[in-house]
Amino acid sequence: MDIKDLAVGQCVEVATKNTLYVIEKLAGGNRVRVTGGSYFPEPTETVFVGSTLNRYFLKEGVIEVGMNLEFHHPNKPHKSVITTKVQEIQ
Repeated sequence: MDIKDLAVGQCVEVATKNTLYVIEKLAGGNRVRVTGGSYFPEPTETVFVGSTLNRYFLKEGVIEVGMNLEFHHPNKPHKSVITTKVQEIQ
């Protein structure tokens, strides 16, 4: 699923191995509001980078089953948050 295909305000639920994330599309590129897991216990505006495999392969702006999600966390400059592998997208 390409994040660009979501309308502003539209939400998607993404289940990873460890966490259920709710991702809401915001205006402006890959900006999202994400909730879930230890890094996003409260709704947090961030940038969704894409899906990655071991940081060597990146599908920019795409949520892909079997891959890890990568976000740029606003309170952790120069540091990405990488989730466990996506198991389901709703």
